[in-house]
Amino acid sequence: MPASAITCDGELAVSEKQRRQRPHRPLPPELERYRKISIHEAAAIRGVSIDSFRRHFRHLIEQVSPRRQAVTLGKLLDEPESKAA
Repeated sequence: MPASAITCDGELAVSEKQRRQRPHRPLPPELERYRKISIHEAAAIRGVSIDSFRRHFRHLIEQVSPRRQAVTLGKLLDEPESKAA
């Protein structure tokens, strides 16, 4: 650990980013369905592999940023159950 990370009191210094972060608050129940979840979480909810989710539920996947894809929780829960599984 670098010496600059320890204050004169011997405690660890807190970075600027950690101080600026707001506390996590859960969404109200009426907004929970609009939450974006990762493809990994969506695949776990449906009980399929990530590759199968990408193949069979491509219409639910949204490109949120150039590097991130997400699924809206409400749309995933509205999808009918598969009869093949």
